[in-house]
Amino acid sequence: MNSWGGISFLLVACACLLVGVQLMSEYREEELRRGIQRRCQVDGGWRFYYH
Repeated sequence: MNSWGGISFLLVACACLLVGVQLMSEYREEELRRGIQRRCQVDGGWRFYYH
């Protein structure tokens, strides 16, 4: 990475990933507050449990 373009791309890409992870964790916390529990099964499928 000898150019400023590559360094700026790396910083923007990392920032986008951090924002995505933050949004996903906030969404997950909201589901937990509502009582929705998601668990990944061994077969790889998603199942939803509502309490």
